[in-house]
Amino acid sequence: MTENRIRELRRSHNMSQEALGTIINTTQQAVSKMEKDTCAISTDLLISMARYFNVTTDYILGLSDIKR
Repeated sequence: MTENRIRELRRSHNMSQEALGTIINTTQQAVSKMEKDTCAISTDLLISMARYFNVTTDYILGLSDIKR
């Protein structure tokens, strides 16, 4: 579920993995792994993404279908 939400949000803002990585202070490779759900998302990165995309952390994690 997480992979779809991060990718969905990133693509809806027409941004590359590299651009998102720069915004949330991580690498393109880390964004790719988060989208594929092959690594845990740190709390700091999760909060940064939620703030940038103006959604809840629960939405990103797939725990809720309500963005805000």
